[in-house]
Amino acid sequence: MSDLQCSARIVVLAPDRVGDPEALRITAGSVTGSRLTRVYAATHLAAYAHQAALALDLPVGEGEDLDEIADLHPGEAVLVVRAWPEPGPVLLERDGAGWQRVG
Repeated sequence: MSDLQCSARIVVLAPDRVGDPEALRITAGSVTGSRLTRVYAATHLAAYAHQAALALDLPVGEGEDLDEIADLHPGEAVLVVRAWPEPGPVLLERDGAGWQRVG
């Protein structure tokens, strides 16, 4: 894990919530003090990422490894569409001390 000076903020959303406009509104509003900059998903979930990106007017990236994505976005917030134990949105932050759930 790299030593991030600014925490990366990752909002995780389950694929089945992407089509729900209310879930996307909550997702976009879950990152207080900043706005989402990109949507990520693994190749097999690319359609969901594109749907969310279109609704949120954001670019799309490919990937689901949270550490790799955090390395690319220190000081930023991104949405990751992936299978998760809860539907989300779940807000995680990673800094030099590691990961923590903040919302």
